[in-house]
Amino acid sequence: MATRTLRPLSLLMRDAMTVSENIQIDRPEAEGAHERLPVGQLLAFTVAGFLAIMTENMPVGILPQIGAGLGVSEAMAGQTVTLYTLGSVVAAIPVIAATRSWNRPPLSLLVIAGLLILNTMTVVSAHYA
Repeated sequence: MATRTLRPLSLLMRDAMTVSENIQIDRPEAEGAHERLPVGQLLAFTVAGFLAIMTENMPVGILPQIGAGLGVSEAMAGQTVTLYTLGSVVAAIPVIAATRSWNRPPLSLLVIAGLLILNTMTVVSAHYA
């Protein structure tokens, strides 16, 4: 049976470092392309996402207040959320198909402006019908 000789840890580490120095890894850092994180753009998309989700989900939590304010039952006020969701489902694929060739940043701004306008109209409306 052959015996193995154990090498000291320092020699193993030296050999490992020599091997790792000879390996070239294709990374953007190696090419000098140190790109910064686009914090402003990420913040804008985060705020837009928050506003969109809040707009869709907030009415569910305040159905009693919506019903009382509009003078309708809570169930009827809940139908507004149902109709909004149904409209989103029906419109999603045609809207995506119609806008797939548009430039995304202006489209995003247009959607955010639309949310702002429609939410403002909702705030100032006084009647359910």
